[in-house]
Amino acid sequence: MKSLTFWLLLVGLLVTWRVMAGLNDDPPASRIVLSGEFDVYVLHSPKPVLVTFTADWCGSCKKIDPVITRIASKVDGKAIFYEVDVDKHPEVADRFGVSSIPTLLIFDEGKVAERIHTAEESAILKRLFSYIEE
Repeated sequence: MKSLTFWLLLVGLLVTWRVMAGLNDDPPASRIVLSGEFDVYVLHSPKPVLVTFTADWCGSCKKIDPVITRIASKVDGKAIFYEVDVDKHPEVADRFGVSSIPTLLIFDEGKVAERIHTAEESAILKRLFSYIEE
């Protein structure tokens, strides 16, 4: 049991170090966050975070992907983008009351700041920019 605790602590420290060092170099709109990493990557982010709750079988989710990619390119690194698969991580969806997909949540300073149910690029962009410091 002690070795398991050690490894869990080590993994947590490595994930924290990657976030703080900015070593997550995945494309901005396709980062997948796992349930064990959610608090570190999303709730402790120094920047606003847009999380898309999705699933592989969801047609509307596939339609919003290019919208999120365009938004990510327009904010130019001033916000972070993650995706949570509700089938693989239902506990994360439950934790934030996500009952339909796609659902977009903007997190600011570790809290849900906005809940978005539209795929309209300009509306999402306007709401996200309201949390980005210039």
